[in-house]
Amino acid sequence: MKFLKLMEAWYLMFSEAPEEIILTGLYTWNDEDDDPKLIGDYEKLSIRRKEVLDTLSKLIEFATRVESEDYKIIYSGI
Repeated sequence: MKFLKLMEAWYLMFSEAPEEIILTGLYTWNDEDDDPKLIGDYEKLSIRRKEVLDTLSKLIEFATRVESEDYKIIYSGI
């Protein structure tokens, strides 16, 4: 199953990450001032490696169970 292989690969990749992972989020506008020339910047998202690995571990467990019990994962998009 592709999903299981992908989650396992992500687990291995994130297990090599630093303790605190900083990701780039959405582009946001600074609207604190009434300046017509608003300045924007990307959000900085901080997450602990352990949280990412715990979530991926649960997804791996879920995918393994789906595969072993002959279930299907249906993805309808976000």
